[in-house]
Amino acid sequence: MRIGASGCGKFGMALTADVTVAENRYYPGREYDFWQVADFCLKNNIYQIINLDIDHSFNFTEHQWRARVEQLISDLEQHGFDNSKGYFTVINEPMKYVDLATYANVINITHDQVRGRYRLGAGNEEYDLAMSKGNMYEYICQHANFEVLDVHIQSSCTTPQAIEDKCNWFKSVADRYGKEIDCNESNWSDVATPDGFNIHKAQLYKAKEIGCPNFCMVFIALNDVSKYKWLSFIYNGVARSPYWGEYLQIINAEKQQDEIPIEELEDMKLSLLKVGSKGNQVQWLQEILELEYNFENEGGYDGIFGRLTDGQVRAYQEANGLAVDGLVGKQTMTDLIIKSEYPDEWLTRLQIYMAYE
Repeated sequence: MRIGASGCGKFGMALTADVTVAENRYYPGREYDFWQVADFCLKNNIYQIINLDIDHSFNFTEHQWRARVEQLISDLEQHGFDNSKGYFTVINEPMKYVDLATYANVINITHDQVRGRYRLGAGNEEYDLAMSKGNMYEYICQHANFEVLDVHIQSSCTTPQAIEDKCNWFKSVADRYGKEIDCNESNWSDVATPDGFNIHKAQLYKAKEIGCPNFCMVFIALNDVSKYKWLSFIYNGVARSPYWGEYLQIINAEKQQDEIPIEELEDMKLSLLKVGSKGNQVQWLQEILELEYNFENEGGYDGIFGRLTDGQVRAYQEANGLAVDGLVGKQTMTDLIIKSEYPDEWLTRLQIYMAYE
């Protein structure tokens, strides 16, 4: 998962070179800030979610909107942007400015203008506000064309139960309508406090569990916007949260997990391991759990995925913020490797075991 900041382009730089994703808002009157962020991201290989935002007046014609979208795409591509470096989304928190039918129409116009060159996202709204305006998320899925359901995990999700329930609902809508799901804005707690930081981490791990490839928060770093200082890890270049170091470790761990390839050749296939699985890859799993993570295995490495191995896998997943399902695929295997003392050796051993499966 990429982790980074939202609100960029509208609220200044609002990010550091440590992040791996930025929601960059193309907002009327703040174009200079947008291009600062865009060039910074391209220089530092930071993925961008380009938010085609609006001012409060919503005063433009279809022709003007199409021209704006097309000019922005052209300008971005001249700076080196392409569809491997990001995607577009339509309007931040739209229910504050437009009705459902108007929003769906703008999404459709944008989708037609992009014409398959880039994926398009839509949504970008709080759960509570979206529901109060007639279940916006389901409405746009039924009436608009787009690929990514962009969700906000914020003030509607400030308790563990609310995070669980509302994120599961977001995921159910995305699955029902065949949409990808992503989180381009999160956090509504003071990350300088223990409770606030823990809630933010719970949002992050739930976003990962439901399949969001990106997780943007307001704000990792912020300059001279005192109204939102309480949401930031860094303010005016100084870390205001004692948990910034820990959060940076999470960012880097996720980055490493995305970068480490588990190569599968013609005769080397990675299996999804679960209760009842047997073979060399299960043996590898039992070995790394005991030798690297101190899960005792008195019965030896028998290569049989039974109740003991299942319990150890679930304990590891829970302790490391993974989906606790007892399933060991690329995500859990990669996590086991990158957090081990000898990741290169464990990766090589897995590849050898795969070759002889």
